[in-house]
Amino acid sequence: MNNPQDGDKAQIISVIDRFYEIISGNSTSERNWADFTALFSKNASLSTVSGNGELRTLNVQDYVDVLGGFLKKNDFWERGSCKQITISGHIAYVDSTYEASLESDFQTTMQRGTNLIQLASIDGKWQIVSMLWEDIVD
Repeated sequence: MNNPQDGDKAQIISVIDRFYEIISGNSTSERNWADFTALFSKNASLSTVSGNGELRTLNVQDYVDVLGGFLKKNDFWERGSCKQITISGHIAYVDSTYEASLESDFQTTMQRGTNLIQLASIDGKWQIVSMLWEDIVD
């Protein structure tokens, strides 16, 4: 017997994979920011905690503006690995690790860290409500 959450997990993984797919590529690659924005719920937030414990929170458009400027000047790839997905009704939590590189083959990693992602199933579509990450400092 199939677990109904299997379909939800597949959809959630698809959302997370699409996030990484859109932000990754050569500096000359056009990013599909409309698709990126559609991954997020209205009023979603993206936050990072710095090494000294400072919290910086952006809305989706501010994140696109900041990252978009960087991506126009730099080749950049990021990939993630979902470590744990917890679903409770119409909400979900994903604990994911990530690594970023300026090279598509990830021969050299420029940073890695942890993403904590909250999603909600809104009108039958899983969307990111909040994303919190911290780079791992070796």
